[in-house]
Amino acid sequence: MTYRLFISFLLICTGVFGQKTSSEIYHDLQKVHSLKRVLYIAAHPDDENTRALAYFSLGELAETAYLSLTRGDGGQNLIGDELSEDLGVLRTQELLAARSIDGAKQYFTRAVDFGYSKSSDESFEKWGKEELLSDVVRVIRQFKPDVIITRFPPDTRGGHGHHTASAMLAIEAFTKAGDANYNPDQVTEFGIWNTTSIYWNSSSWWDKELGEKAKNNPEYLVQDIGGYNELLGMSYNEIGTLARSQHKCQGFGAIIERGSQIEYFQHLGGEKLEQSFFEQNTATWAKLVSVDFEKDFDAILDGFDFVHLEKNVQPLIELRKKLLAIPKSALSNLRDQKVALLDDAIINCLGLYIDITATDYAFAPNESISLSYNLVNRSPLSVQVNGIKGKEILIDLNQNENIEETIEIRNTAGISNPYWLNEPFTTLFKVKNKANLGKAESDPTFSEEVDLLIEGEAITIKLPVIYKWRDPSYGERQRTIISSPNFSVNFDQTSVILKPGQEKTLKLKIHGFAENLNDEIQIKAPEGWEVSPSAIMVKTTAKHEEIWAEIKLKSSENSKRGQLILTDQMGNALKTFTEISYDHIPTQVIFRPAELTCIPLTANIKPGKIAYIKGAGDAVPQAIEQLGFELDMFEVSD
Repeated sequence: MTYRLFISFLLICTGVFGQKTSSEIYHDLQKVHSLKRVLYIAAHPDDENTRALAYFSLGELAETAYLSLTRGDGGQNLIGDELSEDLGVLRTQELLAARSIDGAKQYFTRAVDFGYSKSSDESFEKWGKEELLSDVVRVIRQFKPDVIITRFPPDTRGGHGHHTASAMLAIEAFTKAGDANYNPDQVTEFGIWNTTSIYWNSSSWWDKELGEKAKNNPEYLVQDIGGYNELLGMSYNEIGTLARSQHKCQGFGAIIERGSQIEYFQHLGGEKLEQSFFEQNTATWAKLVSVDFEKDFDAILDGFDFVHLEKNVQPLIELRKKLLAIPKSALSNLRDQKVALLDDAIINCLGLYIDITATDYAFAPNESISLSYNLVNRSPLSVQVNGIKGKEILIDLNQNENIEETIEIRNTAGISNPYWLNEPFTTLFKVKNKANLGKAESDPTFSEEVDLLIEGEAITIKLPVIYKWRDPSYGERQRTIISSPNFSVNFDQTSVILKPGQEKTLKLKIHGFAENLNDEIQIKAPEGWEVSPSAIMVKTTAKHEEIWAEIKLKSSENSKRGQLILTDQMGNALKTFTEISYDHIPTQVIFRPAELTCIPLTANIKPGKIAYIKGAGDAVPQAIEQLGFELDMFEVSD
């Protein structure tokens, strides 16, 4: 029986796949053996307690997830110019970087962070409470936690309307997830789910007397999460601090913490727990599968060979066969999740390295893509490639021999983009594909399968296609490949403000993604505006060639506010191209409609000089200059 395993982009791009140490593999297997689950809920990137997530995920060995209502679109940026939805993309990736360290999963609702909110009522009015409640219930039914933990209290102590709203939604969703009459479509897909308990992860931030108040108080569960993990060589404090430091655009880099760390959890609903979040969890492999299965699993853990990792492969394959023999419906999605983790352990025990690379990072529609499959089996066991992209290709992977196979495909994919930015939005992202609801990011545009025979057992792995290049000052760099338009057009500013009769010259940067471009940009101005020229020829001879063009835009007495729109010679809407690139996250690309907001100015401006102190990612000076003022720029330090 074949099972498809998807290895995440982050694992590939950080070189973890096939590179884990013996102790890390053993720790992973301990987590496969565990049947505990925790869902942590808050409002923004950085709200989550990464120390607690590390403790639950890596200490308690529980499948742990953080559900953030927003992507942090409404905040500021310490490290760059990204704001609004661009900032949301950056913060999404910083959350995923944090999760790659603390071991938790990441989910989101469709809520857009619109900045500071005075109350939960204001937040719900803008977002739509029922829409977000549905999102939270969906994640609970899908993830099936034993316990839900909120970061904030469900009252004004949250200090921010989004914070309070996150706790209120968690409490209501805690009940709704078990109601078969609530969102029956979700019930059909995931079933109902009754979480045992819901707690608030309180702290002295809210109550300076919390330690005394929680002592011998049944309303509180008190946990020391600062323990040391010998297999990982770090304490959960250390791991959590490293994870939190990934929130770089918010300035959350922190000195690493060690030693005892007491956390307080206040009961909000469900069962009151006495010692542990999992004391009501009675799930065992003996109950779910069989007593023999649990004994076999225990034997693998007890007899794990830390020196000769390949000796663990056959017992893991036998365990995998027994798990796959159980009907999928009997264990819901749990069976598939655990099989995927077993496959990961098997491949790591083999020291098996596989990547699929392309010759560039972007490919235009219908462009041919040459894929290079690179494989190295670093174990003495029998591993064969049995198929690539559905084609039967029999290749023996001899120990430590580098095998390379090349195939050609054609780009028939749509343009790559963060899925939540594909539709216009205000305070709630529009997600047409329900399969994307809750997901942290889009699936890779290009991912390919490799069919393997490992000691005679068929296992299929699915990997994102990546582009590698050499950076002389860094070494090897990687990024997933994308599907792009033939070319993109970026304006040198996002809006134009002009008085009647005023004229402004705008620069356009054209980036070619296809070779030998021969196209034309058609320019349509809003009512009452004049633009010249109305068309621009686009000719390039090399991929990624960039050319500049200029247009003149003039306002009149009858000018209306509107969008300057660009299309190609066939009338297709053109796209702008934005790249977000930092060392701590995978490079992100956003394609948006190539439009420019044109605003007629009717106010009378008295020319003068303004001293302006710049802020983070600040675009206000450009707007002030457009009004006709002379600007002197100052830094805060000035």
